[in-house]
Amino acid sequence: TTGSVSGGAGSIGLYLTGITLGVMMIIARFAGDALIGRLRVLAMHHLTPQINSRLALTGAWDIAVAAISIGIMLILLRFSPLAGYHAAEHMTVHAIERGEDLTPDAVRRMPRVHPRCGTNILAALSVFVLITAQFPGEIAALIAVVVVILGRRALGDWMQAVFTTKPPTNRQLANGIAAGQQILERFHEHPNRQVYGFARMWNMGFLQAAAGMTTVLVAVYVIGKLFPKLPALL
Repeated sequence: TTGSVSGGAGSIGLYLTGITLGVMMIIARFAGDALIGRLRVLAMHHLTPQINSRLALTGAWDIAVAAISIGIMLILLRFSPLAGYHAAEHMTVHAIERGEDLTPDAVRRMPRVHPRCGTNILAALSVFVLITAQFPGEIAALIAVVVVILGRRALGDWMQAVFTTKPPTNRQLANGIAAGQQILERFHEHPNRQVYGFARMWNMGFLQAAAGMTTVLVAVYVIGKLFPKLPALL
């Protein structure tokens, strides 16, 4: 949707989606920290002090935590129902853009990868952060920008195909089609409606999903402050 109308999952559904993504992020981060923590212990016993110092000074361990956490997050997403609904959404949009009837047979033939998916932005941001964190400086930032510009589409398409979407079930496909039909109906009822600012962002669903993720992150932060020894026990 362009933000003039909305359809599909309501605000509660989008909020719960954000909570689900937030929980996945926390699980991925804890798993990444635990795995790299064990590797650091092994490194202290098997590598020279000079190499260990160099790894710490260059921030290699922090980069490893970030990379592994992102990988675990993507794997969790791939095996969750969200990936199927995400694919159904893309396939429905493809069918609308190609003028196809929104029938299960027609939509099922559509590709799961879509060029305007937010995954492309996520992929570009991840690459930029990883490069600039590992190689600080203006030259590294310039190289990161070039890599992002040239490779964001290919990387985003790959992430969509492998991680953030999967072949939808019949139920998931039906949900995607129903959402597409609802958006089209509402658009035809108000074809010239223009929405701006907060209302547009609300119709596009970003705020509700962001609120769900923020709820999880704030809850984890508060729990960490109230029970500082809990992460060590886990």
